[in-house]
Amino acid sequence: MDNCKKYHFILLLIILFTSPFVNAQQLEKIKANNTVFIYFENDQKVETKTTLGSHEINPDRKAYLYKIYHFNTEGIKYKMPLLTLHFRVNKNISKQKESTIFRLNKSFLRKNKKLIIDSKFIKKIGSQKTLDLLRDAKTIFLIDKEQNTKKTILLKEVQLILPQIE
Repeated sequence: MDNCKKYHFILLLIILFTSPFVNAQQLEKIKANNTVFIYFENDQKVETKTTLGSHEINPDRKAYLYKIYHFNTEGIKYKMPLLTLHFRVNKNISKQKESTIFRLNKSFLRKNKKLIIDSKFIKKIGSQKTLDLLRDAKTIFLIDKEQNTKKTILLKEVQLILPQIE
């Protein structure tokens, strides 16, 4: 085996053995924060966004229902979403208070990338760990990619709507 192949083989082994530890460390860091940030890309295969009836003129304040789906081991999407997140500025479903909404500089994404989860991270850690993480979080903020500008991102406090299992 020449040096180049040895290098690639060693690099592959390092990646394979360190990936689970990196995910576990990132998950623990997110749990310790008590605030979960979800980056929502509106990828129609995995994520959907529905506008709820609203007379709100300001698009940042419109009510939305965000859904993130999960897949079985064969790659088939479940009909029921894994996560349903509700955003409404006026009195929200569970807390009966106005949801927090604000804009930050886009550098927040880069500086806090280890604290922000997305559909890929959810797929890596699995459905149960994701639900546990969000259930235990004091606050959940969603960053909707479609509502970002060139310089700012919009953070919206959302409520987790747990699936009803009968």
